[in-house]
Amino acid sequence: MDKIFKLSDRIQFLPVVHGSGSFAREIRNRILSTKCDCLAVALPPEFQNSVEEGIDLLPQITLATQQEEEGALNYVPIDPSQPIIAGLRIARQEGIACRFIDWSTSNYATRHVSFPDTFSLQKVSYEKFASTLLLTLERPEAESQHYWRTRWMAYQLHCLEMDFSNILFICSVLDWPWIKEAFDERKEYNSPAANPGNPTL
Repeated sequence: MDKIFKLSDRIQFLPVVHGSGSFAREIRNRILSTKCDCLAVALPPEFQNSVEEGIDLLPQITLATQQEEEGALNYVPIDPSQPIIAGLRIARQEGIACRFIDWSTSNYATRHVSFPDTFSLQKVSYEKFASTLLLTLERPEAESQHYWRTRWMAYQLHCLEMDFSNILFICSVLDWPWIKEAFDERKEYNSPAANPGNPTL
């Protein structure tokens, strides 16, 4: 795998654009062509049971939903065109350990970003497409939820290195450079919410 995605001797990034079938296909191929013993994903651990239950129901499409404190609904679509779902599906089929390492929160701060058409992955390499997006990414605002999310996931990756030798990590391209920075510099982190509420399918 290209060095651009290497985080350490034991960890490789798989940055994705959520909701992209082109990225889902790329993730599937990358996992099948790599000898890994752990797939880490940027989803909070409380979502693991409901997401895996939904994966078992595919091709039926479901939602893992979590009621937020302010009344909104936080959800994960369990759809094979979602790169994280495609990755988890393949990992489970191949007997690869799966870890959900994102920040737990009672109110998720939604981001609205426009990306180039990911269909271009048919003609442009995964590495080149992801590298081009780096030029447009904005650093998370200091002390914001996404600021602490990236630091928490970096810490979780350090922990996983103690148990696994070849880790693939699927995260949003929006978080990829800041997780790497926090990992390399061992930046301080805050612990997430203790009881954010269990999602249901």
